[in-house]
Amino acid sequence: MARKPDNREPGKNRVTLQQVAELAGVSAMTVSRALNNDAHITPATRERVIQAASALQYHPNLSARRLAAARSFIIGLLYDDPTTGYFSELLIGSLNKSHAAGYHLVIEPFTSEYKDVDNLKDRINHLNLDGVIIPERVGTHKPVTEILKKLGLPLVRVAPPTTENNSPCVFIDNQKAAFEMTEYLISLGHTNIGFIKGHALETSAILRFQGYKNALLKHGLPFSKKNVMQGDFSYKSGLKCSQKLLSLRYRPTAVFASNDYMAAAVITTAHIKGLRIPENLSVAGFDDIPFASTTEPQLTTVNQPVAAMGAAAVGLLVDIINDSSLMETSAAIYKQLDYKIVIRGSTAPVNKKP
Repeated sequence: MARKPDNREPGKNRVTLQQVAELAGVSAMTVSRALNNDAHITPATRERVIQAASALQYHPNLSARRLAAARSFIIGLLYDDPTTGYFSELLIGSLNKSHAAGYHLVIEPFTSEYKDVDNLKDRINHLNLDGVIIPERVGTHKPVTEILKKLGLPLVRVAPPTTENNSPCVFIDNQKAAFEMTEYLISLGHTNIGFIKGHALETSAILRFQGYKNALLKHGLPFSKKNVMQGDFSYKSGLKCSQKLLSLRYRPTAVFASNDYMAAAVITTAHIKGLRIPENLSVAGFDDIPFASTTEPQLTTVNQPVAAMGAAAVGLLVDIINDSSLMETSAAIYKQLDYKIVIRGSTAPVNKKP
């Protein structure tokens, strides 16, 4: 059956700001300020306004909102590799939080080539962003943060190279997490533990390696350079490194890889070599991205709350955008999230007779 044409005048039945104000029992100005995340609106009033707007299915005019607030309500997320599970999790958390805060999220490609750094200022200006989220690998390029600061744009780094006197950031304690995972493997009786490093230029990789070494030192175990391979966080590098590790005359009884992709590669190599996991070899990873629970066996790993880190970064950025006074002290704003050691089937007590 054909639908009857809608002859109503455009906008005739549109819910107005005043209607939301009347239902919430506040002024129209208070509704506007609450929906724009004004820092001076109390949480109780903001919640009342949001409930009223939701009940009336009120959708503010974005163009009018931008003009009134002199903002674009657009946040940028720079990236250099959109194919990884890590970035996917970061993006999900950032998108959900941006939507909840009334902002649009724009993802903008960036690589380490000089032309990208040189053109970054023009690209940022063209997008008319209110603020920017910078993941770790992008943040290793100092010109990026320098350009954004010159533009006066609020920015928040995720897993930054350093938290000292730079800019607001969200992170976990990578060194401590890697220490605890190594210590867990030691508790299972493993004394010959291999390690696959992450990208040589990324601080998280350096900290995870340091945590591994510190755990060996604490428990009086020898550190062997032969047991350490340089990867780059990719599955391909994990295959190359694990082939070398598992071909050693005195091969490790456990391998700790700096991320889940490389740990999955260790499992693949072990299967090819006829090694049973975890009977002949224990394997541990880092990040706990979704496929970590789909490997065979499922992967023991460090749960880094990547989606929560993305959400926290957006929340922190919106706070700074809404309260300009925070810009003066934003370098001191750090948010450290918790991690968890997730024990699954890829690790077990050392088998003395493999």
